[in-house]
Amino acid sequence: MLSKSRYKPVSSDIVVSDEYDLDRYIPHAKIISTPGHTAGSISLVIKNEVAFVGDTLFNVIPGTIFPPFADDVPKLLKSWEVLIDSGCRTFYPGHGRPLTFKKLKDSYGKMIKK
Repeated sequence: MLSKSRYKPVSSDIVVSDEYDLDRYIPHAKIISTPGHTAGSISLVIKNEVAFVGDTLFNVIPGTIFPPFADDVPKLLKSWEVLIDSGCRTFYPGHGRPLTFKKLKDSYGKMIKK
């Protein structure tokens, strides 16, 4: 079903190319660019322990954390690498329950073997 809603385009207040330090607003927090699902996808990392990753990861479909679609699969897998290297142990997706570091790393390993 298509929506009849129309939205006006917006301008970005802040553009994040790789990383944006939020320490001024939230101690030990940063935004990192995690494209792949969509071009402008970002994740919020707090204390290099937890990350809120939006649609970069899904935990709804049994057996996979891959989103239902990805605009750019190689970029999405690179974003998974960035998340693995972030030091975070828990990832909160936009859909489903939190994911562990092990689950992300194991899923990444399976995806790059394809």
